[in-house]
Amino acid sequence: MQDRRYRPGDVLDDYCPRERRITGHAIVAMIDDQIQRTRCGICDAEHDYKEGKVPTPRRKTQPPALFNQVLEGMNGPVPPAPAPPATAAAAPIPNTKRSRRVR
Repeated sequence: MQDRRYRPGDVLDDYCPRERRITGHAIVAMIDDQIQRTRCGICDAEHDYKEGKVPTPRRKTQPPALFNQVLEGMNGPVPPAPAPPATAAAAPIPNTKRSRRVR
């Protein structure tokens, strides 16, 4: 079976930079058989054809080197914080707000 060539107006999946996901796009411009521009069906933004490829993330995937050095220098787990004394929890909390007179 022979595949049909794309034409302007056809709908295909492409990456939308405004939506930051792959959505349905209509072909807007072509040169020969190459798709040049598409329009998103969700947000109506026109952009260059991305061939459905999601760009690489800008964030670093590895923690910074200083963070790794701190982790390597740790001497075991951190001891738990001491519990507050039981008598402090039983003491009533003093009322520091001034009461207003009701007329």
